Amino acid sequence: MSRHFITAIFFCALPARSLSALDVECRPGQLAAILSDPSQVAELRLTGTADASDFFFMGSSMPALRTVDLSAVTIAAYEGLPVGGRSVWPAFTIPDGAFAGSPVSSVSFPSGSFAIGEYAFAASRLTELSLPAGVTSVGMAAFAACPDLADVTLAPGAAYSGYVFHRCPSLASVNLAGVTEVPEMMFADCTALTSVTASDALAVIGTGAFESCGALTSFGFGKDLRTLGAEAFDNSGLVTADLAASSALTSVGAWAFAHCRSLRDAVLPASVSTAGEGLFFDCPSLTVLTLPDRLAGYSDYMLGGASSLGAVSLGAGLDTIGRYALKGAAATELKLPSSLTLISDGAMEGMTALSHIDASALDEVPQLGTDVFKGVEQPKVVLTASASAIDAFRAAPQWQEFDIQGTTTDEHLTAVSSAIRGRFEGALLLVEASGTTIAALQLFTLSGLLLDDVAIDSDHAAVDTSAHSDAVYVAVCTLSDGRSATLKIAR
Repeated sequence: MSRHFITAIFFCALPARSLSALDVECRPGQLAAILSDPSQVAELRLTGTADASDFFFMGSSMPALRTVDLSAVTIAAYEGLPVGGRSVWPAFTIPDGAFAGSPVSSVSFPSGSFAIGEYAFAASRLTELSLPAGVTSVGMAAFAACPDLADVTLAPGAAYSGYVFHRCPSLASVNLAGVTEVPEMMFADCTALTSVTASDALAVIGTGAFESCGALTSFGFGKDLRTLGAEAFDNSGLVTADLAASSALTSVGAWAFAHCRSLRDAVLPASVSTAGEGLFFDCPSLTVLTLPDRLAGYSDYMLGGASSLGAVSLGAGLDTIGRYALKGAAATELKLPSSLTLISDGAMEGMTALSHIDASALDEVPQLGTDVFKGVEQPKVVLTASASAIDAFRAAPQWQEFDIQGTTTDEHLTAVSSAIRGRFEGALLLVEASGTTIAALQLFTLSGLLLDDVAIDSDHAAVDTSAHSDAVYVAVCTLSDGRSATLKIAR
């Protein structure tokens, strides 16, 4: 079945006439014979026993019917001439499509155990729905495309199929109390949905379950969540996606939060080791992202288009950065983990804010795909490499275009001139002179912009760089004996 289910069923309005409310005791298959003028019945309370033929009669031959009370009726099995396209229908089941497209706006369900068939109320005029505890199962698209349905409370013990409320444009509030699984596309394209309560007990959120729910800005992800399907919240209105408590979750489906253009911050739990393709693709408002260290790889397109994401933390166990995974990200600095072996095609394309790549943890140059750094002004980006790998970086295609520099000593010291050395402690730059005194210190950016000019008269100096975002600085020291010493150091 297509994921994009569409139901279009039309009914005609009756001219204004006197409508009636009836209590009817029925026997299986006798409703049509009992009602003398079914076209004028607006409210019907049914008692006794009814079968599939009676349900199809209510749905198709009673155009004025708005309220149906089935609370005192027993549903019998049916076998006979075809109704609804079948000759046999089971007992205790509202048949497939029985009220599809009908004008019924209110229904009271049977009090005992019963099932609701596929498309049973699809495109009907129901305005609210509270499924009783007796519901055992709800079929595919049973309430899909109901234009007036605004409020839904689900039955906790029922088994739900996919697409049950697909494309209900007025659905604003859903209560999931006791429900542990939302199957595929269940609430997809419910564009008015703003409130989903009791979602923190969910164990399974299926493929596309809340896809294109543009008004849904928040969602409670609980500790029992173990499955988050592909496209689960694709194109939704989520502002925050905090899954930190979902410790049973080990993988997240492809495109699960893609095209969430209002998403500002997201957290995946430490238990996740696999992230599907395009997980946060085209999330231009995403500014804060917390990912687990155990994540084995950044999947293809994972953060592509995250143009506000200024900080990217590559976990200690990361071995692969997939195709276009960081395309357009606004990060200024990347620290490559020692486990990294492959950066795929276009992975860092368009990262125009990038100023520093720390590759000092790598003993070997990672394999690159094509056009990995397309659009990045590599000569303006400092790449720091370990002594064992610096020559390999300088010789490797696509890497050699960077401003490649060696790393500092084990104490994070850099000595560009033998007279001075320096190190960073957080944002604090510490500079020390050897055998002389520093008279003054000027701090510049790589482009030559003066950031600070201070008198020292000491053999050591401390400069706070917390007000600046640059990754690399140039310190020019005037020494007491008149010499000048220059230190170029990465923060």
